[in-house]
Amino acid sequence: MAAGDRGFFSAANEREAQELGVDKVALPGRGRLSGQRSQQQKQRWFRRALRWRAGIEATISTLKHPFSMARAMYKGDEGFQRYVGWSVITKNLFSMARWQERRKKKGDKHAQGDRVLGATAQANQ
Repeated sequence: MAAGDRGFFSAANEREAQELGVDKVALPGRGRLSGQRSQQQKQRWFRRALRWRAGIEATISTLKHPFSMARAMYKGDEGFQRYVGWSVITKNLFSMARWQERRKKKGDKHAQGDRVLGATAQANQ
């Protein structure tokens, strides 16, 4: 499946994606839609693909701004793929570190409570 926004819509883009082996291409049409096109865009898989793409907009924005992916320094298609890969890895490492930090803070509160309960339990023995 491939999804894009209205800016990528064209019959040539859809045809090219299908020639590359993409079974379902979700590129919403612009302007007045034919009956057939309108029915296609109302299908469940099409709407889900567009919602999925909308859901990754925040990730794309994060990659472009804090991780400086707005401009790829590597050249050519292979270099661009490498640059995107490293940007995604960096973003994922950052997300994991942030999650661990939150978990650590939450764990400290529980650990302090356990220490207090442990001291109380020892005093009662």
